Amino acid sequence: ESENGVIGITMVANWYLPLSDSKSDQKAAQRAIDFMYGWFMDPLTSEDYPKSMRSLVGSRLPKFNAKQARQDNSLVHLISLV
Repeated sequence: ESENGVIGITMVANWYLPLSDSKSDQKAAQRAIDFMYGWFMDPLTSEDYPKSMRSLVGSRLPKFNAKQARQDNSLVHLISLV
């Protein structure tokens, strides 16, 4: 049964820029973005957590089975970043 609803999510978070052009600063900025946005958005849009989170947090992150990954990916109709 469908009620024709719409599900959305709004992320309010900081954006991170590298302190310098060094590779380590660029990686740190990307890692911060992965943990700030990717923690919530990647499972909804790409069916898993960011690779940087998987490598650092490992088995402490839940794993999604194929059904859960497909289901989460189809639940959100609107994404807003603030």
